[in-house]
Amino acid sequence: MDSQNAKQRIRDTDYDPNVSNPTKKSKDNSKTVRLKREKRVAMAKRGIRSLAIAVALPLSLTLSNLYFFGKTRGYGTSTGSTSMPFWFPPPWALHVTSMTSSFLMGLSAWLVWAEGGFHRNPAALYLYLAQLGLSLAWDPIVFRMAAPWVGLLVCLATLGALVGCSRQFKEVNPIAGDLVKPCLAWASPQDVVTVDVHAAKGLIASGHRYLDVRTAEEFNKSHVDNALNVPFMFKTDEGRVKNPEFLSKVASICNKDDYLVVGCNSGGRSLRACVDLLGAGFEHVTNMEGGYSAWVDSGFAGDKPAEELKTFCSYLPEQYFCILILHICSHCPPVVTVLAPPLNAYAFFADIL
Repeated sequence: MDSQNAKQRIRDTDYDPNVSNPTKKSKDNSKTVRLKREKRVAMAKRGIRSLAIAVALPLSLTLSNLYFFGKTRGYGTSTGSTSMPFWFPPPWALHVTSMTSSFLMGLSAWLVWAEGGFHRNPAALYLYLAQLGLSLAWDPIVFRMAAPWVGLLVCLATLGALVGCSRQFKEVNPIAGDLVKPCLAWASPQDVVTVDVHAAKGLIASGHRYLDVRTAEEFNKSHVDNALNVPFMFKTDEGRVKNPEFLSKVASICNKDDYLVVGCNSGGRSLRACVDLLGAGFEHVTNMEGGYSAWVDSGFAGDKPAEELKTFCSYLPEQYFCILILHICSHCPPVVTVLAPPLNAYAFFADIL
């Protein structure tokens, strides 16, 4: 009788929901874990697909744009007879940097979208689409229409859209905001107005102040009459080192609404100096193409032999790219430790920074 009662209690326990069943609980936990794992895998797959679309779409548009409009042999005409402006970097550098910028912007936009930022703040989406459209418009305007000054206006508009993107994205995801900074660094050098030495001489004659950013040794050797001298970089045993007081020194002798023509030895340092000055709020800054070397070669420095007046160097397109990469590196500390030493070494021996 007792054994029958025990069997009955065991059977009742199997079907009693109020009594815990270790076997059943283990099966339920296993099922729950499996469902959670499947859900995470599904979410990861959706995330990867959305990331691929976010990056591939702007990249494919950029590649198509470069294929149809980014060929320098057709600059301005079907034969490409029009020469490119001085301030253009090498074509391959333009293409690589454009694709990198598209990738970074697509990635940052995906981070914002994943956080629901575009839904909460549609202005961020509009700014992203604006910078994408403007960047795509730049190649046909410059390379097919041969209108670099219109392209400059497009660059200014793109820079404004990128600044807006950086601020809006950073409010949603700080990493997304930081990813926009290299794109800003790429756009900013293209916004510098550069003129040849003849135009620069006319500007100086009309009242523009000439700011010489060479070292004191170079300046004392020979310089433009009534020039101001604030070195942008110092020459040390380790190479060129940026002057940390450059902006404060310029601000102490110039007003931010002064009209400035900036020059160095061959155009490299002055380009970077113009970027920094514009970023600091100086409104009217012009870079002199070719620097003081071009000034001497044009006969504006007198009758003395050229070797007594200037430091000899030759400006190459690759040097502009070094300047551009170093400027971008200044916004990306982890990258600067890797790329800056060899680029600084090259620039030091080329004597352009």
